[in-house]
Amino acid sequence: MAYTNADEVPENPETAALAAAAGTSSSTLTEARPDAAATCDVPDGSAASRFRVLPRWSPRTYGPWLLVAGLMTVYLLISLARYYRFAPTSWDLGLFTEEVKQYAHFHAPIDDARSPGYEILGEHFSPITALLGPVFLLFPTAVTLLVAQAFLFALGAVPLVRLGADRIGTGAGYALGAAYGLSFGLAEAVDADFHEVAFAVPLIAFSLCAIVRGKYTHAALWALPLLLCKEDLGITVVLPIGIALILYGRTLLGSLLSAAGTAGSLLTIYWIIPTLNPTHQYEYWNKGGCADPTQPGGAKPITCLVGQGLQNPGGKLELVFLLLAITAFVALRSPLALLALPNLGSRFITTNATFWGTAWHYNAVLMPILFVAAAHGIARARAAEPLPDISRPPRRWARGVSRAMAAHGPVAMLAVSFALVPQFSYNQLFDPNTFTFDARTEALSHAISLVPDGVTVETTINMLAPLSARDDTFWVGNTPASVAPQYVVFDQVVSGFSPPISDVPGFEQQRHPGSKYKVVYQDGFGIYVLRNTS
Repeated sequence: MAYTNADEVPENPETAALAAAAGTSSSTLTEARPDAAATCDVPDGSAASRFRVLPRWSPRTYGPWLLVAGLMTVYLLISLARYYRFAPTSWDLGLFTEEVKQYAHFHAPIDDARSPGYEILGEHFSPITALLGPVFLLFPTAVTLLVAQAFLFALGAVPLVRLGADRIGTGAGYALGAAYGLSFGLAEAVDADFHEVAFAVPLIAFSLCAIVRGKYTHAALWALPLLLCKEDLGITVVLPIGIALILYGRTLLGSLLSAAGTAGSLLTIYWIIPTLNPTHQYEYWNKGGCADPTQPGGAKPITCLVGQGLQNPGGKLELVFLLLAITAFVALRSPLALLALPNLGSRFITTNATFWGTAWHYNAVLMPILFVAAAHGIARARAAEPLPDISRPPRRWARGVSRAMAAHGPVAMLAVSFALVPQFSYNQLFDPNTFTFDARTEALSHAISLVPDGVTVETTINMLAPLSARDDTFWVGNTPASVAPQYVVFDQVVSGFSPPISDVPGFEQQRHPGSKYKVVYQDGFGIYVLRNTS
């Protein structure tokens, strides 16, 4: 039985006895800890445990979710504006939309846009995206993926705010959560349409916050699903979390988690992905340079990897500086910041510069790591005392830095996040062109509406995602001659062909011998809709 008013709760005999011994009333004891009943902080099986007051709907309860709503709004303004302008950053949203659509209908995730008959788990192992299948059945559109990603990124703020409120103060907790939500790693990930790491971000946040709270089993349970998010996360995130648990004294639990992370990544990269891949190999080995075991002679010595990692040191140091700056360098006060090193190291030894830049989604998983480390660092700074055996000036300096971290760290982080807004994708919110939907946009939307549901259609990248939600879609850049789609939706401006294709019907008939395409729609913007009449 629950009571919504403390006055309605029957007097607890145990409380009455304590009150009599103390010479006061039971109501006085209750008032001394007004949150006791709300938190149900009573021994199980006691008389008081039978009368529990429902927690009140307080700012502490709903506040983090208001922040989630605010962050989601910011994310969706960026991603939906890009989607409805038909201006994707790549074909990824189209590929993931096709994958989720297949899961929704209990089909294997075959993605013809990637390549006809391509098993998408043979590129990246991210079966966790199947969780979006039921939602996609209700809302069969690529927008479903964008909304889900916005929610997942924003969700990572909830454990951060609660941890911050408990360890460094309520206001500081909200500043911490807002700084995380506005960080450049999430801004660039949102601008890059949709990626599977959206699921990893809140899982990492919940896992690391559990470590700081000393809930180590919870931390391990939050970390395990990362093995289903992407093939490398077992080694770059799950293994480090396991090592952290070992260092915190949970040897068995940490060892099991470390083994699971390592085995999961190795099994996925060396067996599952090659089995499903049409070329029977892990396609991204060629990004590893010296680390590529498929090259003649296999992977090169460690000295080669070190040399590869030291290439373009300026760009890599800039990234490291930015990652630390968004936490006002407070993250350095916590050993948890070391958990970012495996991710950075694996990216720095690659030959693909985009992997160690600030753009795209590659820094998203580092945001919860660094901001949890920042919260932990501030708490440590508040509890720390300067070393007694150092000279007076360094002691004063150390005391000053520690006090500054403790007092101003959260506000400094939030200030840095705001200061970086003009440098990264949040600046789109202040550009009128972001929300300009002109006649060309309307023409693209009209062209898509002319294509029936459930047909095969070949299209350019800008219309791949909307069409993938309801049709079997092929990308115009890699459709083989043996495939003759029923429809073609072609945008001359963004086709990727140079010089631009002038005779689109003739071009398509040449690409697909034996097929005859009739022009259904054509306009002055270079947009065509063709129907296969053969």
